Amino acid sequence: MMPSILVTITTLFLLLPLYSLCDDLKDIKSVNSKSADTELDEELRWLKEESFIIVASLTPERVQEAPSSVTVFTHEEIKSMGATTVDEILRFVPGFDMARETFGGSMTMNYIRGHMTYNRMLFLFDGERLNDAFRGADCLINRNIPVYNIKRIEIIRGPGSAIYGSNAFSGVVNIVPFDDVTNGLIHAGDLGRKGGALNYSGEHKKVRFTGFVNVYTDHGDFFKGITDKFNHTGNVRDPQKGYDLSAKLNYEDLSLKFRYIDRSLDKFLGMGVIGEGSYFNRSDFSQLLVSGNYKHTLLDDTISLDASAGYSSETDDMLVLQLLSGTAFIASLPLLTVKEDAFGGIYDKTDSIHSKLDFSWKAWDSNRFSWGISYQYIWVADMKMYASHNTHNPLEYYGAIRTFTGEQNWADENATRNIFAFYVEDRQEISDFLIFTLGSRFDRYSDFGSTLNPRSAITFKTSPSSTLKLMYGSAFRAPNFGELYTKNNPLLIGNPDLKPEKINTYELAYNKALSGVATLELVYYYNHLKDLIQFAPQTNITILSPWINSGEIKTQGVETEIKLDPTKNLSLRVTYSRILDSKENDTKTDVAQSINAGSFVTNYSIGDLNLNLSAIFKEKIKDSPYNDGCTFLNSSIQYKFFDHFGLGFTLNNITNIEYKNYSPIVNMEIPHRGRTVYVSIEYQ
Repeated sequence: MMPSILVTITTLFLLLPLYSLCDDLKDIKSVNSKSADTELDEELRWLKEESFIIVASLTPERVQEAPSSVTVFTHEEIKSMGATTVDEILRFVPGFDMARETFGGSMTMNYIRGHMTYNRMLFLFDGERLNDAFRGADCLINRNIPVYNIKRIEIIRGPGSAIYGSNAFSGVVNIVPFDDVTNGLIHAGDLGRKGGALNYSGEHKKVRFTGFVNVYTDHGDFFKGITDKFNHTGNVRDPQKGYDLSAKLNYEDLSLKFRYIDRSLDKFLGMGVIGEGSYFNRSDFSQLLVSGNYKHTLLDDTISLDASAGYSSETDDMLVLQLLSGTAFIASLPLLTVKEDAFGGIYDKTDSIHSKLDFSWKAWDSNRFSWGISYQYIWVADMKMYASHNTHNPLEYYGAIRTFTGEQNWADENATRNIFAFYVEDRQEISDFLIFTLGSRFDRYSDFGSTLNPRSAITFKTSPSSTLKLMYGSAFRAPNFGELYTKNNPLLIGNPDLKPEKINTYELAYNKALSGVATLELVYYYNHLKDLIQFAPQTNITILSPWINSGEIKTQGVETEIKLDPTKNLSLRVTYSRILDSKENDTKTDVAQSINAGSFVTNYSIGDLNLNLSAIFKEKIKDSPYNDGCTFLNSSIQYKFFDHFGLGFTLNNITNIEYKNYSPIVNMEIPHRGRTVYVSIEYQ
């Protein structure tokens, strides 16, 4: 039922651009008529009310005119959905899919337009990079990012390296926090869930202060009869806890920012092994960001300057059960069977300092010229390896878990990296109907060399309320420290000669505001990924497999998103994505993402009561024994009382679907949580 509805909606969307273009021409011919003027006024009013974004070019611009495909979620939309984390929101972005992984504890692995992102998507919080410096990974830091202090989320669907550099490969998520809100919230639910959040803002003379605190914990869902990668069956839980602290001081053009997060996700599957030792699994991650910023405008805001410098530090501490006693280290070699449970893990602390300068000049009304320069220095501040067995002779048991450093460490503990970058972009409104954007960024890395990533976009304004965009972008993903310098691993070894991964993306997008009550976006994309970093197949047990640049992937597809506000009290958001084709190494293959997927969010408010119903549809992955198709239904009720108080009730996975996704990392099915419910009370 759900697929047929989505296909029908998409067919209508495919026809709407043709209708809209004809409608635009009719509007031009009848511009003097009263009815045309009325419709035009409604559409202009719609566009004026639309919020501007900054993620696409670092300067405010409308979504329809941005040189990227962009999705935006406002605080009101996020709150009405009952969402608590950024992950929950990203599931409703066209072309995005989320899978669960266990490497380093429970985490969300993002898939975009047919390929896994691990470290191919960039997260920004208030303009600062969140991806960890050691791995470049987004899925370590995006675990349970709270939404309570988020003003809006801006998502680029496609490359962003021409502005942001490495990891802005398949997408960019820009999180814009509040700086003028004071409120508090407490929440509780099943699975032992409890927590709270507090926003505070105040001003004294010319100094404005903003602070945020968030704390949460639960004892996790209980998964019974789970089969691990060695075909052992057992029971596991996925408890989690964490807290967030952030603060910001503003004085005229100066600001000072602080952010600290801490996550603990213990006892889950670890490296995909279930046993009594699983209860010793631990995965703790923390990140500290401190930065200063100076923003200033000159000559009636025609020139803007944005300078910043900062320090960041990330710590990852992981210890997991790797093998059960009686299990062969390599399945085909029973002689390598361990007699004791084998544990292993890593600890790494990576620090970095960074600085950047962004400059924008509006030479005249129809032209904007931007450029920027940045520098970052990254170094491994501390590193350890945990092991209960000799990594070169797995049968040798140490008698306990030992800690190793120096030459016996798991990677180069003295690794450093210098990054220098420069970008330039020019946006020219050639006429009232045509905008041309051209830009490029040059990155120079001290370890692998340099890379140049251009982008361009041509935007046709087919009417005051519609645009047709043709876009091209190139992006890269730098090899991380683990891929470059891994050692003392029984299976693989780092390769200091790695090149960066590359992607070239072509997009055709149509945007339309329909009579002041709806917006439509229709996008076609084509991706070409090459020089992908993966480890070479092991052909001889005595020879370690190095990380290599090997293979390429080509994907193409369509994405549709429509927003409807037929009345003041009713709104609807519908998305649909289809991967048209996927080829790996020029051989057609099935992707680890649903070919057809979609979502809808409907919201109705009456007085102080707000009702929300949302759904996510994912088709079964073709010819795969894993990842069955499913439809997740969620609902949320918000009620305001006594002027300053709000009561919320949220029910996720209403039908209690038992869903599992296949993990290519640990080679097993990973279970997702079933039905969950929680209530919240907010004061504002």
